[in-house]
Amino acid sequence: MSDWMKKAVLRLSVLTLMMLAAAPAAAEAASVTLSVSAKNALDKTIAEADEPLKSKLAAQYGDLLAMQKQEENLDRMIEAAHYKNEEDLIALRAAIKAIDAAKLEALQLQVARVKERYKPLLDLYSSLNRQISAARSVGGKEIAALLRAEAEGVKPAVQLARLDIRNKEAALKTAKANTDKTVRQIRGTLSGIDTINVKIRADKSAAAALKKSAASVSSSLSRTLKISDAKTAVGTLSSLAALAGQIVEKKERLLRRENEIGGIIRQAKAQIP
Repeated sequence: MSDWMKKAVLRLSVLTLMMLAAAPAAAEAASVTLSVSAKNALDKTIAEADEPLKSKLAAQYGDLLAMQKQEENLDRMIEAAHYKNEEDLIALRAAIKAIDAAKLEALQLQVARVKERYKPLLDLYSSLNRQISAARSVGGKEIAALLRAEAEGVKPAVQLARLDIRNKEAALKTAKANTDKTVRQIRGTLSGIDTINVKIRADKSAAAALKKSAASVSSSLSRTLKISDAKTAVGTLSSLAALAGQIVEKKERLLRRENEIGGIIRQAKAQIP
């Protein structure tokens, strides 16, 4: 394998590792779940309960299962939206770097070429002026006069050359300023993502706190189900289903946040010339 191929493979490996390290974790199971033993105990409790409690327990467990399913679906949607946003941001940042790149490169080349073209003329004019100063310093009036006449002869061409250079430099400066303005506007639009990310962290923290509370209630439910206490289980299972519903609300909000980020990315993309 040639050296450049080895380097290419190394770069690809490093890039892959970086992407894997930056990737969010895969969608997890629902935050509120019952263990197999708890589920078996719940089935036993429902079977042994009187009709009103039996119906309530079955309905509440049905609500819990519905919340679990909804949360799992939301997790998949959040993950998909997040990945798409990340991919779109990578592409957008590359597009931002490429804004007017060819145009600026062409203008920079024009400036370099025009300076190179006029360099002999400008060097000659500078040399003549230095010689004039040197002749004056030693009293060579006639030589100074001859040199001044020669300098005056090339002066119009020098003035045109300098004007041409200034115009090319001004065109480059204006183009850079316009590009910088466009980039600032796009990045100003993208800065809205920072605010949303702060809200996402807050929502995730709130969801984590709810999940912790749900774990405590789930443990309490498991203890209640071990003794087939249907009456207590109704209240505990109701609390668990309510917590699951609150977690779903947080996940719905997280999905909205990711969609808001997607909207900002699309808005920024539309600003690219």
